[in-house]
Amino acid sequence: MDYVYRLRETTPEDKQAVLEIHKNVYDGLDYLPDYYDHFQTSDHVTPYIYMENDKIIAYLACCVVDNGETIVTRAGRVSPSRQGRHLYGHFISEIETVQRAGGKTKRHALVKSTTPSNSFLKTYKPVAAKAIHMYEYANSDVSIKMTELMSKLSKLNSHAKALETFPVAFLQSPYSKYLFPEGRILVDWVPFRLLPANIPLLKGRDTVFYSDITSETARVDDLKNGHTDETGRIQGLLSACTIFKAHHDLDLSCNLDIFGLDFRSIENHISFHLQRIYDTGMDHVNLRVYTSKTACDISLLHSTLEQFGIQAVTNGTRKEQYIEQVVYEKDISN
Repeated sequence: MDYVYRLRETTPEDKQAVLEIHKNVYDGLDYLPDYYDHFQTSDHVTPYIYMENDKIIAYLACCVVDNGETIVTRAGRVSPSRQGRHLYGHFISEIETVQRAGGKTKRHALVKSTTPSNSFLKTYKPVAAKAIHMYEYANSDVSIKMTELMSKLSKLNSHAKALETFPVAFLQSPYSKYLFPEGRILVDWVPFRLLPANIPLLKGRDTVFYSDITSETARVDDLKNGHTDETGRIQGLLSACTIFKAHHDLDLSCNLDIFGLDFRSIENHISFHLQRIYDTGMDHVNLRVYTSKTACDISLLHSTLEQFGIQAVTNGTRKEQYIEQVVYEKDISN
């Protein structure tokens, strides 16, 4: 039989066939069932499928960021029956060619949590990394702690608030060095350069930002040295939470990105985002918290979550696979 392969953009009608490509992706934490429609309608995402004759055998969502200079691929999958035939590599290569034809695309980026192959590292270079902390809990257990802790925590930091608009000032010194030492705003597994053009894209599908960093703390002259322990430092944290319906044994999954080093206010951030999770009514929740690899006082993160009855995942496949997330880039300008 002669095989004919072709690339095309997806349609809403392809959804079920795409989800049937591979039914056990990311150890049950597959986000594509919840993200498929968002990828279809997003102005900066183009989803593609790869077809063998008339059968869909692979899928990949291509996000365009950084003023169009970077494509970030997500949700990639190939039919298990077609693995080992280098088809996925051809699929990606064709997408890069199509994107490069627009004249602006210079690089292909993606985020991995597992160690890549040597052949991968010949073309992709690591450019940023964050630590992953894995937790799992039952919302019914958390709710017991909610009432008594929420009233106390709400009084700790009265200027903490959800952000309607991401502040442009956060992209500039001295904030940028403190919040984004990796040189990227890594939110919900998408790396963004510190460019104003990326601000409308940061909220993604349903990401909510929360901050207790105020402009007053940035008006002190000695901020040139970044975070210090004296009066005049940049205080507080910026956090971003994205939730989606999980599959298999879990009801909900949550990506919680933490930016900054001052973990003294972590209780406020955790309580705010937990309230949002609690309001979904879902019970069995997987929580992944991402911090700078140089973040201090991580023990405060652990102890805060323990207050809410949330325990760290200490073994199993997910613990082994989710230790750090690394951003890799490849030059595709030629």
